[in-house]
Amino acid sequence: MRAAVTTVTLLVGILFVALAVASRWASELRIDRSWTRASAGLALVIGTKLAEGLAIVAAQRAFGIDVAASGTMLVLAAVILGSMIPITPGNAGTYEAAAFVAYRHLGLTPEQSLSLAFVQHVCFVLPSVGIGYLFVSAQTLARNAIASR
Repeated sequence: MRAAVTTVTLLVGILFVALAVASRWASELRIDRSWTRASAGLALVIGTKLAEGLAIVAAQRAFGIDVAASGTMLVLAAVILGSMIPITPGNAGTYEAAAFVAYRHLGLTPEQSLSLAFVQHVCFVLPSVGIGYLFVSAQTLARNAIASR
């Protein structure tokens, strides 16, 4: 895991430098020079990861499993690394595999690990799918209302 984290960190650093250099030529990639917007963006990313960590803790508590904060951070890091490259729609399988391996490393049984992985993934995907469904439904209803006039 340590080697994977180091490798991904180096790759992200190299990608950042490449994008910074490319931003000199492409206006679409121009780095935001406004510190307030950049700070707000960073705060939103940190808030998202904090919410994901709290969701992991909620799933653990729902199963009656007490994992230390460092264990929760390990699971969060594994899930982030495991779903960095979207191989399947919704990261089905890669998310569960990353969470399963992290939980097994923490000493949980295979049944607990797999159950937690599935429940966490459903809890992460359901809000996104639900919000998307509501937006599509609202647009469809609005279109039907306009067409029926």
